[in-house]
Amino acid sequence: MLIVLVYKFGLMHLYHMKDRKYRFLLIFISVVILFTLAIQVYWNFKNYKEAERKLIADVQTSLDQSIDDYYTDLAQRNNFGVLMKGSVGEIGLDKFFKRVDSIRNITTALEFSVDDVKIDDLKGITVVSGDNLDSLEIFEERLRKNRFSFDPNTITRESQSVTFSSGETGDDGFEEQVTALTSKIILSFKEDELNVPQLAQNFQENLRKRKINLDFNLMNTSDPSTVVKPDFQYSTQPETELMPASHNVTLYYGNYRGELLKQNLTGILLSALLIVGVISCLFYLVVVIRNQKALHEMKNDLISNITHEFKTPIATAGVALEAIQNFAGSGDPQKTDKYLSMGRDQLAKLNVMVEKILETATLDSKELVLEKNATNLAEVIENVINKYQNRNDKSLSINITNDEIYSRVDAFHIENAINNLVDNAFKYGGDEVQVTLSETVDNAVIEVSDSGTGLSYKDSKNIFDKFYRVSQGNRHDVKGFGIGLFYTKTIIEKHGGTISVAIKPNTKFKIEIPHGTNNY
Repeated sequence: MLIVLVYKFGLMHLYHMKDRKYRFLLIFISVVILFTLAIQVYWNFKNYKEAERKLIADVQTSLDQSIDDYYTDLAQRNNFGVLMKGSVGEIGLDKFFKRVDSIRNITTALEFSVDDVKIDDLKGITVVSGDNLDSLEIFEERLRKNRFSFDPNTITRESQSVTFSSGETGDDGFEEQVTALTSKIILSFKEDELNVPQLAQNFQENLRKRKINLDFNLMNTSDPSTVVKPDFQYSTQPETELMPASHNVTLYYGNYRGELLKQNLTGILLSALLIVGVISCLFYLVVVIRNQKALHEMKNDLISNITHEFKTPIATAGVALEAIQNFAGSGDPQKTDKYLSMGRDQLAKLNVMVEKILETATLDSKELVLEKNATNLAEVIENVINKYQNRNDKSLSINITNDEIYSRVDAFHIENAINNLVDNAFKYGGDEVQVTLSETVDNAVIEVSDSGTGLSYKDSKNIFDKFYRVSQGNRHDVKGFGIGLFYTKTIIEKHGGTISVAIKPNTKFKIEIPHGTNNY
């Protein structure tokens, strides 16, 4: 991928340059790009692994918290104390146990709650739970210190009496404590069934608090023979001490990479933005350097061509003046006029070239004012063709579909623009040159084509640039400054038209200008 970008943005063009500093720049840019990519990839990978570790830890913490919450709630619902004020008698105690049994028969073990025990009609009995149950545990601690023990399983609804025995006797204070404890009973109901849906709901709530969106399946795996393992890639088990040994829960959860990518999306986008920014700046630097190199070569080529073009008329004028000086004493007026005429022509030619260069400088500014008038483009084409009728080096043909195609243009500049195209066809094109004038609904169409195929795709993209010339080395057999097509394009666009070039199957320049009618 990097090699493709290198070729696309012209880095290999720099590499093939002879100057060693450009090769060094290419190597430096490539190293910077690779180094930037490596740092960002490492940074994102490190963040991803850290986020993965944190997510797994959060999932485990959420599971353990869910187990703790579940059994804490279960203890508050299924453990309660009974306070008997005064003597409720065997009948009152038997009624209480029957009331509890009837509630547990109606509700399942998972649905039973202390709040369901209503004993308003049982005078002398009070049910306490939650924090109020702590006061009853004081007695259990005091009994433990005095080596007092009893079997709570003997407290049943069939009991005709509640009897306690102590390992020691004779302590009056301790007997009073036992007497007080006989009026306080702590009951605990054991649940053999694990409420997995409630546990899953607690787990889902803990995940939501941590802003984790995860597909999971929480299963009671106490009996491995009945477990159907879900299709999830990862699994874990609770690590809390509140989980009874008889219960075995396993959490299965799916692929979390999507969740990790979502959590790290901001970092990834910033990293991608940084990479694109750095690479774009480096490539822009390469493009600027390449363009500056091209301008440097163009400048050298222009100076070389201008020197050659100016040198010829200057040298010719100098020879003419020298001849006049040498033959001044001969008294031959014809030779004097001949050499003066030669010098004048060369100076006029030199003046035209200077004017072209100066005129090019004004094309991009608003100083160039066009004098637009209704002009018959057919006549303009014929004026251009007449300049080349006596040329025998190439074949020239003309095809005008309508002798009266009018457009509001500056006739002088339009004629020069078309003339530049024909002149280039004679200089650089094939043996056959053709000029066509036609019209569409909105535009007049002028086409100048030749049978040559010497224009490359690269040249066709730059041929309308100022001072651009197709590279021919240090050859000067074809004169020019590289401003003719730039001039043509500028003039056509100032008339609201367009110009394009096609290189296959032959070279063809196409001009489209908005046209009017002969009543313009």
